[in-house]
Amino acid sequence: MKILILVLILIIFAVLAYYLIPIIRSLQISKKIEAETKPFAQLNADAKFHILIAGDSTVAGTGARNPKDSIAGRFAKDYPDSEIINISENGLKTQGLREKLEKHLQKKTYDYIHIQIGANDITSFTKYGNLEKDLVAILDLVTEKADYVTILTAADVGEAKVFKYPLSKFISERTLVVRGIFKDTIDEYKNADYIDLYADRNLRTLFEESPGKYYAADMFHPNGNGYGEWYRNIMEVLNK
Repeated sequence: MKILILVLILIIFAVLAYYLIPIIRSLQISKKIEAETKPFAQLNADAKFHILIAGDSTVAGTGARNPKDSIAGRFAKDYPDSEIINISENGLKTQGLREKLEKHLQKKTYDYIHIQIGANDITSFTKYGNLEKDLVAILDLVTEKADYVTILTAADVGEAKVFKYPLSKFISERTLVVRGIFKDTIDEYKNADYIDLYADRNLRTLFEESPGKYYAADMFHPNGNGYGEWYRNIMEVLNK
């Protein structure tokens, strides 16, 4: 009996190690990457076009070795005469972004606001009702403070190599639910569009088949190449 219990304990530890070791390793690498990341901004007092980039670590450009390869850096290349303000925070969730924007936009307006948020709500199991409530509050605010708004969450978070099956399947299911909340909510606003990375099967295939080319070392964040693919999707919507 004691041997059976010992075997069961060893099996439990082995299963936990299988799931947790990649996640713990990823978090350790992410922490190092985040500490080395400097969010890209482009200050220009004479600019006639003002852009706000807001959101989580993907707005900060975590994973891109060169800030110019981040989403904000790519906007600066395409809009060199604009001013780009970047308010980002690693680990930020939708509720936290709502609080940041409510404070930041009290006396400011922009021509264009681009938001990246939701991935941390997916992985930290934010309640869907709370997520939708905060998203509506964000959209009510930003669509009044900017001529045009775009928002993206992520592609399929469950496909990140850090997650093992069946945890990966559960994260993918949450990704789809959050995607649906964002799509349905954003559709109610005339001057806002959702950047649907999940719908870009080619993008998802690139990340799945060549993770070393498109993921950062933590196998969770995109690297510069990965952000380039995200940015391509953003520009396809902007150029419609």
